[in-house]
Amino acid sequence: MAFTSLPYFVYDKPGHHPALAPRLGLQDGVSWSDIVHALDRRDAAYKLLYVARHGEGYHNLAESKYGTDAWNLHLAQQCGDDDMVWGPDPFLTPLGEQQAAAVHDAFADELQRADAPPLPNVFCSSPLSRSLDTLHGTWRGIVPRNTPVHVYEGLREVLGKHTCDRRASRHTIERRFSRHGIFPLHFSMPFEEEDMLWSPIRETDDAMRTRVLNALTS
Repeated sequence: MAFTSLPYFVYDKPGHHPALAPRLGLQDGVSWSDIVHALDRRDAAYKLLYVARHGEGYHNLAESKYGTDAWNLHLAQQCGDDDMVWGPDPFLTPLGEQQAAAVHDAFADELQRADAPPLPNVFCSSPLSRSLDTLHGTWRGIVPRNTPVHVYEGLREVLGKHTCDRRASRHTIERRFSRHGIFPLHFSMPFEEEDMLWSPIRETDDAMRTRVLNALTS
């Protein structure tokens, strides 16, 4: 199955774009009504995806602190230093929490416009804590409490070798996320108690693309 995107968002253009573009990245001259109209076409099947990267995690902070060369050479295989823990499955930093809150505020502002974006009706997430906490920080107060979050094992960035990319146990994930008391987690099957995908060998980009495509089409 092949996926393609419509040229409605600035992120479809080559070049560097801000992490949080004005109006959630709509191209100039494009309205949310245009998006909704495209979704209603009968000669094609389109879905609107609000795709977000997680906010800054402690592994990102560690790479900034020590430099990418030292990070890739040996530090990414460790779990932390005297100041912070960056693996396995690190949390968001305070800056990462602020970044999620900024996306929350941007979406809330868009919803106040006459031409407002449609709300998502399905929420999917990586099982990594940084992704789940970014989702919570983004959507709390915007969508109803008890909105389920579908957690897919395959929706993860490149796996292996780096401790930050090894997820916590299922029990730990449930315990961590339940502290928010808002969005219940629904784990896609199979989802083992321990991380069965991570290994000491770094995953290739081709293998990662195949894995994510399988998760999207499952």
